[in-house]
Amino acid sequence: MTNLQGGTLALEHRYDVLERADRHGFITLYRGRQDPFDKQVWVKAYDGLVDVGAGLELFDRLKQASQISSALDADGVLRIIDYGELEGGIPFVISERTDAQPLANHLVEEGTLSAEATSTLLTRLAQILEQAHQKGVAHGSISPRWIFVDGDRYDEAALGHFQLALTVREILDTESAVMTAEAVSAFPPEMFAQSDTDDEPPSFEPVGDVWAMGVLAYVALVGVHPFFEDEVDASEGILRLRNDAPRPLSELGVDPAISDVIDRALQKDPSARFSSVTELADTFAHAVGIDRALESSEKAAPEAVEETSQEALSSPVNENPASPSPIARRSLDEPAERPPGPSDRLMTLVIVLLVLTNLAWLFYVTGFMSDDTASQTSPNKPASTSVVTDG
Repeated sequence: MTNLQGGTLALEHRYDVLERADRHGFITLYRGRQDPFDKQVWVKAYDGLVDVGAGLELFDRLKQASQISSALDADGVLRIIDYGELEGGIPFVISERTDAQPLANHLVEEGTLSAEATSTLLTRLAQILEQAHQKGVAHGSISPRWIFVDGDRYDEAALGHFQLALTVREILDTESAVMTAEAVSAFPPEMFAQSDTDDEPPSFEPVGDVWAMGVLAYVALVGVHPFFEDEVDASEGILRLRNDAPRPLSELGVDPAISDVIDRALQKDPSARFSSVTELADTFAHAVGIDRALESSEKAAPEAVEETSQEALSSPVNENPASPSPIARRSLDEPAERPPGPSDRLMTLVIVLLVLTNLAWLFYVTGFMSDDTASQTSPNKPASTSVVTDG
């Protein structure tokens, strides 16, 4: 029997590239399948980096990020399962894939999400991200492109592309890359606050994910980015992001309580934001809950009178003894009407019989008295005689 201890097993990993799905910045995205296990995968080829003259240092960083992200096994994470290089040194990453569609597609079709759906989505993403943050891994580029949703099942959304975006410094270090809004739209202000003299440029941090979640909610609720209008030229958007506050969502028809939550998530100062993505999601859910309760009470008020009559018919038992039922309240003002029962009909019959009996007796007595009077006063009536016989 062969002892494999201490050796190395070399396997040929084969991935069938099925079709080109999309292109995001420097990445061409393909749908693929892992052979022989027939596992669905994404093939992400960084072919755009070679075109702009990216160096080996960036390729090494992406490989390291792939290794770190592959260790994430939390529910909802589309894990990285392989890394390699194509001809010409073009790096590619293999990650898990589902049949769900990118959230970006949903937003194109639907325009926006409701506050309730947005809350459900934020809660789901917070559950995924919190587990990654506890392991020291921030996402770095949370956007609708890397969130995958099956229909309206936002509570089952999946998130991919952990740490695989290029930082601002990495983009600037390339020979001819153009900084597009698509590449930097999820970045917080601190990612742009760097100089060429910085020894350690800003990296992906959990507090940056809080910012990106705020941007995501803003886009989901109103359909526009809080800072970037031009999808190609990011220069004006970056200036607004670094210097201006976003337009409050309350001015765009969103409830002020929800608007305040997003405003806090998009604070320039990282310490002024929520301390975690979970706190952001919980606060947002609370704001949506308050809004929903107020809406319910306002809707119920105009219908109170109409509902009272319906309750009187459908609620024979008063569940709250401390307050009278609608029927009891009505009886305080006017007697309640009810249909006659058997006892009522019997009583009516007895009364009728008594009346008829009294009338019959009255007619009888009246007739007897009139006959007696006539016999005493009539002159033509013969006198009575008695006949006595002997033996």
